[in-house]
Amino acid sequence: MKNELKGKYAFNTNMSSNIIRLRRDIADKKLELRALEVGMSHKNNPHVQAWTRRKIRREFEMKMFKKIRIPVGPWDHDLDMYPDFKKIYEIPRTDGYKTYLQRGPALSWNGYVEVPNGHPVLDTEFDDEDPPQEITFRSKNKFGFDHSHITDLTPMLSIYDLNPKALKYSTYEDVVKELDELVKYFKSYV
Repeated sequence: MKNELKGKYAFNTNMSSNIIRLRRDIADKKLELRALEVGMSHKNNPHVQAWTRRKIRREFEMKMFKKIRIPVGPWDHDLDMYPDFKKIYEIPRTDGYKTYLQRGPALSWNGYVEVPNGHPVLDTEFDDEDPPQEITFRSKNKFGFDHSHITDLTPMLSIYDLNPKALKYSTYEDVVKELDELVKYFKSYV
């Protein structure tokens, strides 16, 4: 009986991973088909550009994770646009603050704000404060937050079906807005 259940569980796990893999492959083939329909030589066509970005992303995935490829999800466009998992993306600013985004281990975005030297917020403990984002990183004059909480949908954890009840995947654009909110919050200290 025990082995029988173990076998059924293994079958269901394999079937689930096969379905995830099949959905991913179908989504990739749809992009490729749209690009082929317009002709790959039309480099400015959005379908060709989308397929090109997806191929680049899959190459990054293979380099980073060997056999693992990220399943289909709300992050597809985001990962296609920003496929370099190790890159630090700096958002240009002219107000003396620096803002950055970088993907964490779960491939969700982390956001960082670097405040100018001598900024009053550097003397602040956030125990009794309520910043717009939960500060999960602090080093010298840099503050950071991440999107790998239990309520965050993340590409890597979805491979293992570890966050099916997560509420939302935060895109690059979402995190840029959150960085702006955090800068405004820090400016209120000046």
